[in-house]
Amino acid sequence: MALRTAQYQYWDVLTITSDEATCEIDTAAGGRLASLTVFGHQLLVPRNEDPFGWGSFVMVPWAGRIRGGRLNWDGEQYLMPVNMAPHAIHGTGFATPWEVVNADATSVELRMDLVHPWPFAGEVRQRIEVVEGALRQQIEVHASEVSMPASAGWHPWFLRDIGVGRPLVLDVDMDGVRMFAKDDELMPSGAVVPVHPGPWDDCFAGLQAITLRWPGALALDVDHSCPFVVIYDRPAHALCVEPQTAPPDMVATIGEGCRVDPGAPLVADTAWRWRRLS
Repeated sequence: MALRTAQYQYWDVLTITSDEATCEIDTAAGGRLASLTVFGHQLLVPRNEDPFGWGSFVMVPWAGRIRGGRLNWDGEQYLMPVNMAPHAIHGTGFATPWEVVNADATSVELRMDLVHPWPFAGEVRQRIEVVEGALRQQIEVHASEVSMPASAGWHPWFLRDIGVGRPLVLDVDMDGVRMFAKDDELMPSGAVVPVHPGPWDDCFAGLQAITLRWPGALALDVDHSCPFVVIYDRPAHALCVEPQTAPPDMVATIGEGCRVDPGAPLVADTAWRWRRLS
């Protein structure tokens, strides 16, 4: 597919490539990574009917769950749509068409306006770029006229079986990492506990050393600028490693790091760096 610069146009699927990797971005399906092949191997869960369950999408203007969909800000309460009862989950960006700002053979820049049901004016931008040995991604959340709460992150679905080598292994260094306890509604209770063995659907603070290994094929090192990571490794077919700027529900309770002021956007970065394994 030939790419050219576009100014605020809707596209369908864009393809960016390097010598080692091919990445497809579906702008109509939440600006998500619809496909990522590295050394010829597909790493992401293919398109399916579950809008939460395939590719890799941006979670914005909030990451994870908001309890009961109740967002509190500046003395007011706003109700977000409950899309995974009893909570609102993963923001609005995953279900919104994104506009293409620029695109070429190795990079794509996208944007979306923050509109209803989000009660605050603003926009989100993301950049996706393939470079030698890595895929780089960035999110920016901008407030337009007034300050607002926001958090952001990524929700990739990595295949356990990529058709070569052995199934996916997650390597994480939990030394010094904190884990958030959960209540009966699977929300952070406010307590921090020692890290327990998986399987996990849990949020960790200070987790930086993350490697996904498909023994006999390749490894993917996940670098990121986020203070928190959610790991969801319960499904038999896939594993999710989700860097994000705040824990679930923190944006609804005006938590630290969740305030975005006009002219001072919330910015997050991640890079997936690959290497061959024998």
